[in-house]
Amino acid sequence: MVGDKDHCLGGYVLYWGQRFEQTSMWFSLFTQGGEKTAIVDMIHYLWTGKSLPNKAPGLRSFRLNGKTQLRSTFLRADSTYEASVVASDPEGDLLAIAWEVVPDVNENFILPQHRTAREALPGAIIKSEGTRALVKAPAKKGAYRLLVTANDGKGSVATHSYPFYVGKLTAADIKNISQGNFKKKAPGVH
Repeated sequence: MVGDKDHCLGGYVLYWGQRFEQTSMWFSLFTQGGEKTAIVDMIHYLWTGKSLPNKAPGLRSFRLNGKTQLRSTFLRADSTYEASVVASDPEGDLLAIAWEVVPDVNENFILPQHRTAREALPGAIIKSEGTRALVKAPAKKGAYRLLVTANDGKGSVATHSYPFYVGKLTAADIKNISQGNFKKKAPGVH
């Protein structure tokens, strides 16, 4: 949009704030605690031509069990796996890294504004040391997310969500997922 000044009248932010969709990390410019993400830095620069004095940290090269998110990750129940991420801060601020595992949302037919964030599973993070964590896969078969947050302590964060599946998908599982046959459906949906 920025490069096409002849045909573009402008752009706007769809949602300025924090909201939960599939995870609390999608579509949110801020965390629930009010810390800003790199998207806010970019929007500020595009609108004003000036950078904010404290830029948000960045996360890249997220791995779980040695795999990047581009590959489907299937884990064995109650087994332990290594997770890692590369974190950096533009100003060199010391980053506090937090890890958690949450059940994935399976509410395809519930409007986003009616979805609720999932609680972190206790005991799923066995050990964490900065950009590395030892993760215990849940005992129950299903879809989960490994969440990581890097906080610079000055009001800016980077977040990432890594989806994974515990167990093996059967043909019936795939059919149920593709047809939206979940236990919990939106009111009025039959």
